[in-house]
Amino acid sequence: SDSTIMVYLSDMHIGADVSDYSIYKNRFNMEVARERLLKIAMRTVELAQLTKSTNLVVCNLGDCLDGFNAETTRGGHKLPQNMNNKDQYKNYIQMMVEFFGTMSECGMFQNISFYSVDGGNHDGDVGYMANKSLEGCLAVLNPNINVRVFDKYIEHFTVGDNTFVMCHGKDA
Repeated sequence: SDSTIMVYLSDMHIGADVSDYSIYKNRFNMEVARERLLKIAMRTVELAQLTKSTNLVVCNLGDCLDGFNAETTRGGHKLPQNMNNKDQYKNYIQMMVEFFGTMSECGMFQNISFYSVDGGNHDGDVGYMANKSLEGCLAVLNPNINVRVFDKYIEHFTVGDNTFVMCHGKDA
């Protein structure tokens, strides 16, 4: 009956620094990350209006943070970063709370769900902890947001008659 919009977020790498010598000529910092997520939010609202969708499912496929102590959480792989550990964590949480605030306040969605993998190869357990913190923030923002942060490398969830399997593709 009601349609569902599914938004997939992956490899946000908050804190990553893109070198001037990189083959990619894009600037990346918190301003850029916020602009990108705002575009996703605005497009999601447009689609909800167009399709009369009342359900929103947001999937985080991992590596929301770039790393820990300028390395992947596995260690041994140095990363150029433009934020320290605390700023990566703080900025990710703030950005996601703003995103879910927009989704909650737009008045389009009766049901909002957020599913997150346990972590990726860059953020690992730190990504898990950030998303568990986000779960607490979202409970205060809108207690009707259903949040599930996976405890295992690969897990699933169901929407209607459909089952979705999620993992990052590389474990922590």
